[in-house]
Amino acid sequence: MISSPLGFLLAASLVSSASFTGSPPLPPPELLEIVSTVDDSTVTALQDAVLGWFLQQGYPFASIGCYMASEDSLTAALVPGRHATLEGFRFEGLDGTRPNTLVRLFRGETGAPYDPEVVEQWRARLARLPYISWVGPGELMLGPGGNLVVVQRVIEGPSGSFSASLGVSGRGGSDEMEGEGLLDVTNLLGTGRELAISIEKSGWGGTDASFRYLEPWIAGQPLSIQLSAMQEVPDSAWLNREAEIAAIWDVNASLSVTTGAGKWWGFSPGADRTFSYGLAAIGFQPGGPTPMGWEGLDASLSGRAGTSSGPDSSGTLAQAALVSRIDVFEGPVGFGGEVLAGGILEGDALYARLTRLGGQETLRGFAENSFRAVRYVIARPEVSLGETATRLYAFCDVGFIEETGGTRRPAGAGGGLRGSAGGFRVDAAVGVPFGGGPARFYLSAVAEIL
Repeated sequence: MISSPLGFLLAASLVSSASFTGSPPLPPPELLEIVSTVDDSTVTALQDAVLGWFLQQGYPFASIGCYMASEDSLTAALVPGRHATLEGFRFEGLDGTRPNTLVRLFRGETGAPYDPEVVEQWRARLARLPYISWVGPGELMLGPGGNLVVVQRVIEGPSGSFSASLGVSGRGGSDEMEGEGLLDVTNLLGTGRELAISIEKSGWGGTDASFRYLEPWIAGQPLSIQLSAMQEVPDSAWLNREAEIAAIWDVNASLSVTTGAGKWWGFSPGADRTFSYGLAAIGFQPGGPTPMGWEGLDASLSGRAGTSSGPDSSGTLAQAALVSRIDVFEGPVGFGGEVLAGGILEGDALYARLTRLGGQETLRGFAENSFRAVRYVIARPEVSLGETATRLYAFCDVGFIEETGGTRRPAGAGGGLRGSAGGFRVDAAVGVPFGGGPARFYLSAVAEIL
């Protein structure tokens, strides 16, 4: 409702002061800066701004009346009206994703008084979803029940991708091709369920494979259950198999906590072993997407501890792993990088449980699986250049690795190009190890085909 007794004004009047009066909540005083002079246009602008502010706070039935308290003083009398409740959501732009997949990320309740802060937190969660590429500001409208409906515009991204990576590595004086393929579905049938299957060829003829399935929002809570299984061939004499079940609690948009259990089997001639363990992890991801890529911190810390047993011995085994990446952009220049650390903290250093390092994801400039680490720390700083997510970058990877036979300090440097075009993302790089050795070429490509 709008009312104004200012029709008697024949000419614009200068205002030396203006104020709000009425029942709370009251708009911020900054809105009064609209009225430096009093005429029909400035009063209308003030009324529109005030009523728009009330609507965003959940008061769609507010009214405002303006009057001159003195010759140069304007007073706006406000009546907020009823605080409307949240009636529901309506989406524009959804095609394959079910509306409830997005609504369940809302931490408030329909039927409760409308809270703009809770709605903004919900939009921040939507923006982090891998299958949503854009989240609009949204609008409010009155629903059939006389309360507020959030009209949310979104643009869907791909619900999955297929990626492949290739590298040239040398062993024993001969070059061999190593490769990996990964099918990663992040929005299975529009439900937000995740499914990932990967297959990787190792340099000695073995095949590594893994499977992961995530069921989100158990019993309507921000709790997910994840099942995973893998098989790997660390060398020609070993075969490893592992299975895990984990529960993931999303504390808020940037923090998650994981707990679970798993079992590992290591098969080798005369030395089969098992490792039954509990696991715990924490993920922290403050920041957000930008046209140049993710800006902020993306870190995870995980640990596994339990009993390792074999034909002639048993004991405690504990392992941990830290993966942390940070990126900051200043105009076209980006600064960032990763820190990787972990290894066996307690127990025997079982060969088949050692961390394999080397290659595009860990130590560039070296072949895949060049090192078998008991414990390790790797720094991967980068400088990048580009106006978009397509960027040239230079890197220098430096590691401290403790192996069963001693310590090593490998390092490599180089550069590359990563970017996207259409439904494809590519990362091509070349790295040269310090201390001599051939350059290594790496290529990974992701096709967003789903």
